[in-house]
Formats: sequence, C-alpha cells, structure tokens
Amino acid sequence: MNNVKEKNMGTSDKAYCFVEQLTIFSWCWYVLPYLLKRLFSSSLRGTVVYYIDAGWGGRSLAGLMCKILGCSLMILSFRMVEIKDENRLMIRERIPFFDMMRLHEAIVNGDEFKEFYAKNNVPFFTKKFLERCIIPADWEGPFSVNKLIYLIEVVNWKISRDLDRSVVERIFFVNDRDWPKYIESHAKQYNILLRFVPSSMFKIKKLIVRSFGRELLRNWYFLIRDKGLFFALKVWCRRVFQSKRVVMEKKDSKILVEYYGHLYLDKPKFLSELFFWQQSELAGRDICVWFNINFDPLDDKKVTELESHGMTAVVSSDSANKSNRPTTHNMPFLTGSYKHVTCSSDNNWFTQRIRDYNQQYAFWRSFFDQHQIDLYVTWYKYDERHSVMGDALKNRNGAIAIYQRSYEEFSSIRTSTIADVYFAWSKLSLSVEEGSKARIPYFVQTGYLGDHRFELLKDDAKILRQDLLKAGAQQVIAFFDEASRDDERWHTAHRFMRENYIFILEKLLNEPWMGLVIKPKAPYTLRYRLGPVVDLLDKALETGRCAVISHDEFIGASNVPAVAALASDITIHAHLAAATAGIEAVLAGKPTLLLDREGWYCSSLYNLGYGKTAFDDWDALWHVCKYYLRVKKEDDIGDWSSFLSEVDPFRDGKAAMRMGTYLKWLMEGFKAGLSRDIVLADAAERYVKQWGKDKILSVG
Repeated sequence: MNNVKEKNMGTSDKAYCFVEQLTIFSWCWYVLPYLLKRLFSSSLRGTVVYYIDAGWGGRSLAGLMCKILGCSLMILSFRMVEIKDENRLMIRERIPFFDMMRLHEAIVNGDEFKEFYAKNNVPFFTKKFLERCIIPADWEGPFSVNKLIYLIEVVNWKISRDLDRSVVERIFFVNDRDWPKYIESHAKQYNILLRFVPSSMFKIKKLIVRSFGRELLRNWYFLIRDKGLFFALKVWCRRVFQSKRVVMEKKDSKILVEYYGHLYLDKPKFLSELFFWQQSELAGRDICVWFNINFDPLDDKKVTELESHGMTAVVSSDSANKSNRPTTHNMPFLTGSYKHVTCSSDNNWFTQRIRDYNQQYAFWRSFFDQHQIDLYVTWYKYDERHSVMGDALKNRNGAIAIYQRSYEEFSSIRTSTIADVYFAWSKLSLSVEEGSKARIPYFVQTGYLGDHRFELLKDDAKILRQDLLKAGAQQVIAFFDEASRDDERWHTAHRFMRENYIFILEKLLNEPWMGLVIKPKAPYTLRYRLGPVVDLLDKALETGRCAVISHDEFIGASNVPAVAALASDITIHAHLAAATAGIEAVLAGKPTLLLDREGWYCSSLYNLGYGKTAFDDWDALWHVCKYYLRVKKEDDIGDWSSFLSEVDPFRDGKAAMRMGTYLKWLMEGFKAGLSRDIVLADAAERYVKQWGKDKILSVG
C-alpha cells in the first residue's frame, strides 16, 4: 500500500508522533527517518513519540535512539471509559453504530465499488458478502479498520486533553489497512496525518489466505493445535486418497442448527440452541446439530443426548470431534463446479474476497448437499458467513432463518441480516434492520423468544428467594453485570466492573434488610475478574443473604436472567448499551432499573425516565431503589409499561412455540418437494391467518 504523502501541516518546532505498533521494522524504516528529517530541518525540541503497543526489541531500540536524538518516548496510556465525545458518549461504543456506518457508506458509494460492479456481473448474495467484508467483525486485531478509527479518536482525545493543541504537526504511524484513503479522510478532520506501515507478515498472511481460503486454514490450524501435527498429517493423507466429494444415500430434509454451548434438550428452563423444538411439535428427526467449537467439541455424551430424541450430529472439522464418530464432512477441493462467481478486477481486495466467497460457497454447498440440509437456523448474524450460506441454500432450493437473540437499538453493518426468514421479537427491530441494509423477505414477529422459561423457573426462583429470606433478608435485589475483559483500553475492563461490585456488595453488608441475587454474564470467570474484590463477595455470601447464579458447563451459564429477576423485588441491569438481560427481567414482571455509568445517552431507554428508571451514577440509583423498597413502591420507578408492547406485542409465553411451528411448516413444504418460493409464501400465509397480517413484514 502506497504511503501517504506528507503535507506541510505547519511550521511549529513541536510535533507529536504516535505509533500504533512499535517494532524494530517500523522504527528503523518509518519513525526514525521521520525524526531525522525533522532534526535536519529544524529540531526535535519538544517532540514526543507515543506508542500504543510495542515489542521488546522495538521499544528498547527506540528508547535508546530517542535519548540520543533528544526527544521523548512514552507509552500512550488510556482507558476506554475515559474516551468520550462532546455529547458525553463513550466513543468506543459509538463507533460501530455511527462512525463505521458513515465510513461503510462512503466506501460502498466510492469509485472502487462502482467500477467493480460496472465491470462484473455480481449476484446479490456476493454483493452483500463484499459489503460486509469492508468492516470485519474483529475489533482488536492488528489490521482492524474499527480499531484504527477508534485509535484516531484516542489520539485526538489525548491531544485535546493533555497536550498542546496549538501544535499543528501530528503524525500517526499505523499498521497497513484496507481502504486507506477513506481512513485518511476521517483522520484529517482532526488534523492528524496518517502514515501506513506495511507489514511483511500481513502480506504473507494475505498471500496464504488468498491461496487456500480462510475456512480451510481455520480448520487445519485448530486440528494441528488441538491434536498435533502427526494426527493432522494422517487426516491429510486420508483425504488425498479419497474421492473429492462424498456421495451419500438420499436422506430426509433436515434443519441445521449450530451448537454454541447450550444443548440442554431435557431442561427447557435453561438456555438451549433447540428452544424452539422444545416448545413446538417439530420432530427431533428433522434436526441436525452442527458442532464447530474446538474447545467444546462433540463427545459421546452429547451424541447419546441427541440420539435419544432422534436428532443427528455433524462435525465439520476433526478438532471439534471427541466422540467415537468419524468426522462427517471434509472440505471439498475448489473444483470448477464450485467457482460460483468470477472476477475480472485489478484490485487485489476484490480478487481475494471473491476467492473467499467461492471457497466458502464450495464448503457450504457440499455440506448442505451431503447432509440434505434444506433449512439453516441460527442467531449468529455478525459476520459475512450467512450471506454465503443463504446463497448455497437458495441454489439447492433451501432457505436460511435467523432469530433475534439480543436487543438491538441502532443500525450497524455488523448486525445487517441477510435471511429468508427473520424471527424478531417485534417490529421495533424493523427500522434497525432497514438502517443496516438488511434483506429479509419475511420479517416474522414472534414475541420475546425466551418467555416460555418464565413459568418454568418460578419454582427455582421461589426456593432461591426463600433461602435469602431465611437468612434475614426482607427485600431482594437482583443485579446483572455485563462481564469485563483484561485490557481496559478496548473494554470497560475489570476495574470498572469491580467498582460496581464494590458498591452493591458494601450496601449488602451495611443493610441487614437487603438480599442480593447476582447474575453475571460470565459466571465461570467472575472470581478471576473480581480480583481483590472477591474477598468482599465471600463476606457477602457468608451472610446467607447473597447468592450467585452459577453454571453447569464451563462454556456458559445454565440459568438465565429471569430466575434472578423472579426471585427479587427489583432488578438492576448495569449496562444500558446492552440491555437484553434487563428487558428479560421486565418481561418476567419485575421493575427494573438501568445503570449507565458508561454514558450511552443516545439510547431511547432514557425516555423511560431519567432518575426513575435510567441512571448514570450509583448514588442516584441507590437512593431511588431504597426508597422504592423501604418507603413506598411507586409505580413509576422501574416502570417499563410504555415500552412492553413495543418490545413484545404478545407477552403470552408462546414465542418459541410460534417460531418452532413456523419452522415445522417450512419443513413440511420442503419434504413435499415444493419450490422454496412456494414454501416460504405458504408458511407466511398460515402464520398471518393465525396471528394477524401485521405480524409479518418485509425489509429490503
């Protein structure tokens, strides 16, 4: 990628130099020549070199050379929770919904895409795939566009807050990225000059990926990592000498459901990937569960559980299989019949992405053909993969159905849905999907898809509450956290989360009337994340008035937010930007307060009442919460009644049944050999007759 030509940005002696990744290479070939140029033209007096990440060699060499040259070398320290804009919005939270949407729009409407579309006959699904690839989902990768936009904001924040704003020359050495001219345009508004540092490893990686394809490399990487090189070589030899495609006997049509760690077929009160099957008349023999998690693979226990209900399992890589079953699908060779889209472009970005598309299409078409998959059901829509899967299914007369798992308030290209059927809680998501450039012929409103668990969890919640009351509690508060991560530069991090726990646990220890149920988003890491605060948690647990909703499996919590809500008098959800747990508590019938210490003031949830339902500090929230519990239970505290019909127009505990029944109708059509258009239309017509014509809409 060509370097940006440095412009005359001022004559000040002082300069601020920022480096995204300080290595020996970036220092010797880019940063040092820049400093020497300044030294010969003026001086380095007052020049500071800030780095964000650095290797030992690069940091040591740069530190020595800076002392010789007379400038300073410092790490750029920052916390995500401190980086806010003029509207007090946390910039890291703002970027995916606002900044990246504008950047994405500029790129799609730019000369590169216009020229490519003009020269190539690009099918619809391929267009959507390409447009999703512009902004990859990976946030913290060294070549992430999202990360660089954020770092530009961080640099501007640092200059505006701590440094001399009169200094005109601000240069930022960053890792090579796709779409540099659009990123440069974003940086120019802050008077920041970008210099892109090419990485030899990045180029090698792109060459390898372009040659072999992402999906194939991913499978082989995990196979070698988990089972060793010798085992991987045996698998490779076995595949070389077998036929390129596996031909199997004709099977009935199947629904493919991806496993994400929650099976629980016989425990419908827990989270399960098969929740819609549990609540409907959909037959188990119609279900095929796909295992693709290397750290939670298919094993004999899961096989037995599935077979007891007539379900089958399929594994797409050897590393995700620890059962006695052999791997049931192999990556096909990219034969001519699988070269789905051709590309005549001089732009390497388009050439590589078209190859990725063809590789993934070859995999999924072979996969669906081999296992007779006519319907794929998932909640995961956060990358470009489901565009390819939808194309492969359409070409074998099948369909893809995606269901809403989380509350979404703002449009984002990351959440853009490309599906034949989308099961949404309500039409509240319609404008979000429209803004995200979604394509959904059948937008089916079902209600909140976890509402069947409310009744099933009442006995567990009653026992939990009684235990707290026996220990002396008089009123019970449920507290939901939103997890945390180690590096506070990219996440609110453990320190921020610990402050929440310190406040609520100290209140418990000082208020003998109070009971507390904690529902962590990630209970299996709670003690690690709490660090020194774990002692405070242990003291709270010793009172008997505190309980933590734990888990059965290491991959995730077996219980859901509703059990904590049902055991409480009022709930507190500590993250307004991701409010799903709080919404579940409200739908379960409990008043719920939202704590927004991050500052997500653009949320419409503030309309529920600032100082009554939504709060941005603990003290104000606690004052209202205590008043509600100890003095007077005012109806407008934690009241979401104006919002309930918007988020769920049914509220009858039958949302999963509606979804499962709809899927059953689709499968009846596919088994009858009808065309996909007729199958989709017939199911929609039956749903409209039963639940109303306003319950099915269309997007795009």
